[in-house]
Amino acid sequence: MSAAKDIAEGRISPADLDRLALEECRALFGHVAGPEDPLWELHVDIARQVLALDVLPYNELAGRPRVHRDRLQPVPEGDEHPPIRNHRSDRDMGLPVPHGLNVNGCIH
Repeated sequence: MSAAKDIAEGRISPADLDRLALEECRALFGHVAGPEDPLWELHVDIARQVLALDVLPYNELAGRPRVHRDRLQPVPEGDEHPPIRNHRSDRDMGLPVPHGLNVNGCIH
């Protein structure tokens, strides 16, 4: 039977349908595996849309450039005090450098 018929006949509520749709989307799309994933381009597109909405708090995003930097320039094993990298080196590497915060504490 179709979902529309189930809703019309009261076998499934719109809220239950929303819940089921969310579960199905999460099962199909909720895991990001990397560039080998057939859904990778869609994941990246959605990530860009989320960032464009400017809704993620700064503290959630603040550590990401350092994680990316460290992948590009790993700290030598046993080095307890990695060199301090300044914003100029971030720009030189082509990494984004936050220039301010909006009133919600998000990068703008």
